[in-house]
Amino acid sequence: MNGNHSLAHRANDLSLRTLAAVTAATTPAVKLSRIATRGTNFLSFALMFTIATLIIVHPSLAFTQDAASQLKTQANSALSWLWTGVYFILVVAVLGSGVMAAFGRMEWRTVGQVLIGCVVAGMATAVVQGLFGNSTNTNFG
Repeated sequence: MNGNHSLAHRANDLSLRTLAAVTAATTPAVKLSRIATRGTNFLSFALMFTIATLIIVHPSLAFTQDAASQLKTQANSALSWLWTGVYFILVVAVLGSGVMAAFGRMEWRTVGQVLIGCVVAGMATAVVQGLFGNSTNTNFG
């Protein structure tokens, strides 16, 4: 009976140690580390998938010497489309807030904040060019 009791005690002690080890392995730091590892793996997979898709869709980019110029042309086109969309949004914001303020549906203070935001958004390219020292060229090339 005494032998069974010590065997049961050892099994109980072993299960408590196993439980403590499992609990220690699932602390928030360990969970965060696992999430970061999964995120890094996902980003590397996404990058490889993007490059493979780009090569499949545009095989000329994989074999030409002027791939950089083609990418610059496409980037400039994307920048132009983006700037057109931003310009449209800014015009609508200024017109909409002005009309709403004129009819008393918006405070003039809020209109001023919208105007300041539009000025900042409109000058974003100038700020970036000032930071990078390229004040004459708005393109990527």
